[in-house]
Amino acid sequence: MWSPPRSLIAAAVLLLGLGAGACTSESDTGESTTPASAPTATDDAPRLRERAAPYDLSYGRVAGRLGPGKRARSLRAMTRPVRAWVNAGFVEGPWPRRGFEAAFAPFTADTAKSARNNARLLTMQALGPTLVDVVPQRRRVRVAATAAGGRPVGATARVDLRIFGLNQQGNQLSVHVRGDVFLSATKAKGWEIFGYDLDRWVERGGREATTEGGDG
Repeated sequence: MWSPPRSLIAAAVLLLGLGAGACTSESDTGESTTPASAPTATDDAPRLRERAAPYDLSYGRVAGRLGPGKRARSLRAMTRPVRAWVNAGFVEGPWPRRGFEAAFAPFTADTAKSARNNARLLTMQALGPTLVDVVPQRRRVRVAATAAGGRPVGATARVDLRIFGLNQQGNQLSVHVRGDVFLSATKAKGWEIFGYDLDRWVERGGREATTEGGDG
């Protein structure tokens, strides 16, 4: 019986190991499932221990007919601008962070102008320069959609966000954002945010700060 040389066996094992190391895991929203708070080997800054919560996306109600086969695709499409806003405005680093312009990209051109004036409400702008780590603990989106001709033509996304933050002194806080985000679709750009009615508040040491609200 012929036996392969040891050098060939070693090469095969090495190739299998490299192939396994190249695989990554992503959620159905296209986001890495790696915790946002995973520390690097050379980073001595304090880190949050919580794991990042995935998006919780579902329909609240649908007015009109929307076939079962289209519901999942339509839900992902309608919530795409909401997820892009939340990620860029509250989650994505690096931290500390000062720039939040990317958070307004999912808004219509007219709404983006007023939204920039509400950056304190719509982003982490007020806290970003003092934070060293951020982890989303709740990202719930419930969509009320209106359908015509078997496809959605308008939608309102009710968001419920809870974002943990850790500042440079090692103190933890949580930012809450709740309310409605109004969505419309165009053939050129797909779904966009054309308005919002939101409340935001911050808890520090178990104490709730003053609630801030705004619409646009």
